[in-house]
Amino acid sequence: MSDEIIECGIDEIDQYTRDVLSGEIPTCKHTRLAVERNQKDLAKQRDPDYPYYFNDKAAKHFFNFCEKHVKHYESSFRGEPFKLEPFQKFILGNIFGWLEKDKQHIRRFRTANIFMGKKQGKSFMAAVIALYMLCFDGEGAPQVYSVAKNRMQAIKLSFRAALKIRKWSPLIKRLTDSKEATHNTQIKCEETDGFFEPLTSNPEATDGFSVHCAILDEIKDLTDPSIQSILSDGTAARPNSLVLNITTAGPNTNSLGYEVYEDSKDVLQGKYDLENCFCIIYEADEDDLKNWDTEEVWRKANPNFGVSVSKSYFERKVKAAKGNLRKKNDFLTKHLNVWSKSSTGWLDITKWDDCYKDVSIEDVEHLPAIMTFDLSSKLDLTVVQLTFFEGSSIADLKLYPFTFSYLPEKRFTKDSGESNDRYLQKLKEWREKSHIIPCGEKEIAPLDVKDDILDLYHKYDVRQIGYDPSEAHAIINLLERDNILDPEKDMIEIPMGFKNFSEGTKTLEGMILSERVVNTGNPVLRWCLENTQIKIDHKDRIRPVKESNDEKIDASVCLIMAVITYIWTIDGQDTGVSSWIDRAKDEEKLLEKEKFIEEDDEKEQEKDDEQPEERRKRAVSSWVDRYS
Repeated sequence: MSDEIIECGIDEIDQYTRDVLSGEIPTCKHTRLAVERNQKDLAKQRDPDYPYYFNDKAAKHFFNFCEKHVKHYESSFRGEPFKLEPFQKFILGNIFGWLEKDKQHIRRFRTANIFMGKKQGKSFMAAVIALYMLCFDGEGAPQVYSVAKNRMQAIKLSFRAALKIRKWSPLIKRLTDSKEATHNTQIKCEETDGFFEPLTSNPEATDGFSVHCAILDEIKDLTDPSIQSILSDGTAARPNSLVLNITTAGPNTNSLGYEVYEDSKDVLQGKYDLENCFCIIYEADEDDLKNWDTEEVWRKANPNFGVSVSKSYFERKVKAAKGNLRKKNDFLTKHLNVWSKSSTGWLDITKWDDCYKDVSIEDVEHLPAIMTFDLSSKLDLTVVQLTFFEGSSIADLKLYPFTFSYLPEKRFTKDSGESNDRYLQKLKEWREKSHIIPCGEKEIAPLDVKDDILDLYHKYDVRQIGYDPSEAHAIINLLERDNILDPEKDMIEIPMGFKNFSEGTKTLEGMILSERVVNTGNPVLRWCLENTQIKIDHKDRIRPVKESNDEKIDASVCLIMAVITYIWTIDGQDTGVSSWIDRAKDEEKLLEKEKFIEEDDEKEQEKDDEQPEERRKRAVSSWVDRYS
């Protein structure tokens, strides 16, 4: 591009273009490509055969609506007019200013894909677009929808913002009515005979609609690709329609949002010339990630930096993220707009090493303990863990874990099918030092560890036992049959899942960082902690996962279960699970009083987990058809 720019006739857009191309405004590769694309299109419009042109009056009509009739409803901006920032004028001016030459009032862009960091006013901007297309777009009986993973999210995002904007904006309030009933929530415009309402991403629920505007807010949370096709089909009778995909990056590269992100990069890089799809991406470039804690990098992914979010906010986030892999990855995803795998690193293992103390089980045997076990199937690792604790509540709790690990004899030989020589050597070394106990020839049977569990239970002051029920049924049946332990009184099931593991995992992480968990020197536990990855759902709940079958995390899971068991059964209470059961019942009553109940997140997550590693396997031609 030359130093001279082609002006569009709107001063703020022209200045923004100069600042991006000159480097005055720090931007990533794909933001710059979006600006360069607009410059190329402004040059092309001089060609009489080029079908599109930029109409500054059309763009200003939208800007006039924003700045004269839309008011803010939050923080210090409450009640003030919506003053568009230069980057917003560039985005919205493109969407509403480019028209078809042969059809003077028909817009060029039927799809807009916008990616930027959290707290940049995405939902507010989407709500303004929705209200404009509902009331001021000259469309008869417009149908406007916000689409999200479930009804609660659909109501919370751009639709909720539209309700708030309506309350504080006199003209919009005068033109519209709103309903907020459980099963009939919408904003209706009598003058245009149109409505705006939230929808879930269930394809059956949206089929057959005549869509003038559809907002897929936080598309990172959607996994069903058919929803976009259905919405696009619903715009067939609406020549001036718009499908808006707007989101921050997420932890699921199997999502529809990541697919749209990859498609948008292809458009900006010129791989596909989709004239009716506007794309812009604000993110940190890959080369910038080594400087993730600098202001220049923050600005690339956050075009509203210093306006909707302050520098001090980022400084606090970065300070908390340093030395904490999970918080760092969370910062990269939410604030630098970097897509990550569905699982991400958890602990900086050096923090665990800092917790080391030369403590033996004899040193702490006077303390009460929690027992946890993660029993394997066949050739896998089995772990029984005894975690001694001191402290009267979770706030001052200190833990001393001792890990007992078991593997069948076959796992120590080449006959196991193990091809990783270093892994085999590690197992043999730990066996020699009794950190792993050989148990059974080809697989571990419940009887093989039953006696050890009972020995530990009777020798020490074990207050409660927590276990993952997935492989534990046989041994639980043995213990119950022989009247050795009462599963209803002495034991508590902790099924793997976000709902059960999130609080305990986060609590353990904080305890390790504050050195309230004593590293007693067990190398198997250290290895499992180092292997542990974290999966994050759309509610920011977390649970432990492993990257591959060789990277065992069983001892980590046992330590997390010890914390969960303490929180559920001992924290602030004397003994037993009865108070935990009462607490759970109280929580159920509270949930019943909620206005809306969210979908079952565990089932949704299972669907996500079943997605293949590479979702983007459809032919390019079908994608082109979808956007054309």
